[in-house]
This record gives sequence, structure tokens and C-alpha cells, in this order.
Amino acid sequence: MLASIASIVLAVSCEHGGERQSGPAQDDTSTPHGVERVASLSPALTDMAIALGPPIHLVGCTPWCSVAGDVPVVGSLLDLDAETLVRLDPDIILVQPPAQGAPPELHSLAASHGWRVVSTRIDSLDDLGSAMGQVAHAIEPSGIGPCTDRARAWRDELVAACEPIPGAGTVGVVVVVTSLSDAGALAMGPGSFVADALEKMGLDCRTGQSMPYQQLSREDLVRLDADLLVVIEPAPGPGQSSNDTIVPGATAVFVIDPALLVPGARFPAALHRLRCVLEELAAARNETP
Repeated sequence: MLASIASIVLAVSCEHGGERQSGPAQDDTSTPHGVERVASLSPALTDMAIALGPPIHLVGCTPWCSVAGDVPVVGSLLDLDAETLVRLDPDIILVQPPAQGAPPELHSLAASHGWRVVSTRIDSLDDLGSAMGQVAHAIEPSGIGPCTDRARAWRDELVAACEPIPGAGTVGVVVVVTSLSDAGALAMGPGSFVADALEKMGLDCRTGQSMPYQQLSREDLVRLDADLLVVIEPAPGPGQSSNDTIVPGATAVFVIDPALLVPGARFPAALHRLRCVLEELAAARNETP
């Protein structure tokens, strides 16, 4: 196992993080010709829509979306504000549905008003890789235009961040978690976009079961016998320290970066930052006699 000589802390300052904060929203019902009016019911898809930029005009979002300015809130899949949505009259609604799909009421409402619903699940890295392209295709069905070009550039950035790390196999067993507490943590395994990305880098990510996400106790974490524990949090937790001993004998990397937890437009850049730390760890391990 890697010696737990010291834990490593990677703290990232993100321009857009946390819950949406804004003043009273002003409904925008006027849009220039050729611009698509988009309402998003997913923070991740809102992030992508903003990154794709014109000809997308974001006219509605959820209470948890990180946006600049006063974009009206239209609720979420669980609490849709149909009245506001009808008043805003979007051309396209972006939805990240659960396994059972989007509510039938939303599809009925969209059909009655002529709105297009773009529904995309984002669980795995492959899901994430195709989501940006799906949003761009909804705006530019011909596959030609600025949104399509930006989507391709974003995908290239994601692929580059996932390139194999030389010597990654010597790092050993890797466990990736979030929401760490005294009781345990939420582990991200194969099938989750974060663990899938690390596996493409050549790392061996495990949760103990073939589940993308699994709640683990502290005892469960110890039983996984990890060589490297990657703890990803949106903000520093109370009492969390780089010297915390979570898994005896394992090296711990604390990553404070909300962009790693949202499968949105900023994920490739956040992944690249984490990759740099993992490259250093792998290089140090390969230099050890």
C-alpha cells in the first residue's frame, strides 16, 4: 500500500459554485430572430447551455443553477412551475430525468405548447460525453454552427483529460468518495462519470459492489483496503483536515471543487486539475525503490 506519509489537499476556487443567488427575476419574452429560447430543469444542462452560448438564450432555470443575472426560476422536475414556464414560452426544455423518465405532465404541457423536450441522462462518462452534443444538436440540427463547434471543442478537452497516466497502475486500489462524515461517505464507482474518467486514466476504482454510487460506512471504507482515497467536496467540511486518517495506510487526496461533482461544462477543466495531482502521485510512486 502507498505509505500515508502526508495527505494532499487540492483546493480550487470556482467562479460559479453553490446555490443560485440573484435578485428578483425579470421575465424575458422577447428574443431576436434565429435565437432559441431555452428553459433548463437541470443544473448540469444549464451549465452546458451557458457554455454553448449564442444562439442559445436561457430564459428559465432551476433554483440550484449557477447563472449570471436574473434568469427566472421555473422549478424542477419535482416541483415544476408550469405557470411561469407557459409565460416564458421556451422553444426547448432541457431535462436530466431520473431512471423512470421525465413526468408525463411535462411532456403533455410541452406538446400542447409546441415546445421541444431534450431529455438526457448523465450517469456515466459516456453519458456526459454525449450530453453536450445532444444539446448542441437540438439547437443546430444540421451539425453546423457555433454551438456544434463549441461542443466538439469541449468533448476534445474531456477526452484529453482522460488520457492514460504513465505508471497509473502502480497507484493501487483507488476509492473516490464525497459527502464524507463521521458515519461514512458516498462512494463513486464504475458507471459514475468521475470514476469512469479515472479508470480511463488507468486507475483501479472500486466501491465493493458494481454500483455507480454506494453509501459506505467508515468500516466499509477500511475493508476496501484502498491505497489512494480521493475525497471530493464542494466546500471544506467542518473539522476536515488534510491530516485526517480515514483509511489507515492509504494516501488521501482532498479535492475542494464543486465542478467535479456536476456533470456540466466545467467538468473537463476540473478533471484536468485533479489529473495533475494524480500524475504527480503516480510519478512519485514509480520513483520509489
